[in-house]
Amino acid sequence: MNYRAIFLGILLVMGLSFVGGFAIGLAAGKAMFTSPRIMLAAGILNFFLTVIAFCISGVIARTQRFNNLAVIAVVCWLLSAPSIFLNPAFTFDAWLLSFIFIAIAMVAGCGLSLLLVPVAKTSASAG
Repeated sequence: MNYRAIFLGILLVMGLSFVGGFAIGLAAGKAMFTSPRIMLAAGILNFFLTVIAFCISGVIARTQRFNNLAVIAVVCWLLSAPSIFLNPAFTFDAWLLSFIFIAIAMVAGCGLSLLLVPVAKTSASAG
């Protein structure tokens, strides 16, 4: 495992998620918590930024991409646990189910990273 790539991936996923949420919150103001449309827009933006972060992380981790991205996904999910206590609208059940969306973003980001930078074939597998 490439621990440097995992660390950078965690920073990317958490950082882009924070920046996206902060930007939407700043733009929406108090309407963020009362408008279902703005909440949906924030969720969609956060999902796409997470996919982009996983894609970049997959490009950084050129070997064992899926394993590295799986570790990043689990760690980011665990790091999001304090949201249960900081946000009264975020329940324990919602936190458990959030792993599904993180996993989908991870798989999509891994696929995009494989499209952008395919796995190099070794001389043994070129057969």
